Amino acid sequence: MHQLGVYMKVVAKRASGGDVTLFDDEYSFEEQIIHRIDPVEMAAGDTVDVECTYENDTGTTVTFGDSSFSEMCFAGLLHYPPRNAGSFVCVR
Repeated sequence: MHQLGVYMKVVAKRASGGDVTLFDDEYSFEEQIIHRIDPVEMAAGDTVDVECTYENDTGTTVTFGDSSFSEMCFAGLLHYPPRNAGSFVCVR
């Protein structure tokens, strides 16, 4: 998220059931912190849902993009052991 982001929730959703909340807290563009989470074993068919909340008080339409004046919703996670060499993005 960028300047308008205020809250983020990241949940590991297991195909077999038993979701695990990885992060559920306020977000501040001025304090982008790397949060340590406990390891979560993921299996084929499992997904990670990322939900972002924004407060747009600019009076203008804000679009998707990587500029600090646009918005996006991503969570950076690490995978071990490494797979799919050369690919670092997982999207649906």
